[in-house]
Amino acid sequence: MERSLAPAPNSWPNWGLRALAVGLLLFILLLGLLPDSIYRVLLARGGGLVATGALLVIALRMPVAVRRIWLTFWGYQAITVLADIVFDYQRLTLDELPFPGLADALYLTTYGFGFVGLVMLAQRVSGRSNLEAGIDSAAIGLALLALVGFSLSCRSLAAMMHSTWEGLSL
Repeated sequence: MERSLAPAPNSWPNWGLRALAVGLLLFILLLGLLPDSIYRVLLARGGGLVATGALLVIALRMPVAVRRIWLTFWGYQAITVLADIVFDYQRLTLDELPFPGLADALYLTTYGFGFVGLVMLAQRVSGRSNLEAGIDSAAIGLALLALVGFSLSCRSLAAMMHSTWEGLSL
């Protein structure tokens, strides 16, 4: 009996290609909408929720040996989407965004998940006794923290400059 090389109908390649096609369609739709459009926000955040759900399904189907790593990266994705939703809600409903606010705290939390996931991945790939892999993961994690610090300081500086400018114009 000959075995077909084609994947089974419900296997990962078919499911993954369908998800990729939907993601590409979503991207094309987002390009056609104005940045401040409520439809763009709803479409983008809805797509983020669907992608988060898909990543959870993928993570839960991973072998036990790597499942924790994938669930850590799922935590990163889930909290990022939640932070985006909170930020968009605040941006659309409040006159002035709180800084630091709930969205900022959530974004900071994601970097912990990213760093832990990278360390776990480096340990899995390189073994627990590889010092270089640990140093590389620490460097990547510090770079992520530096990026967060830079973005927060830019927002603080922009807010300070805005209040200074308003004070001078009075």
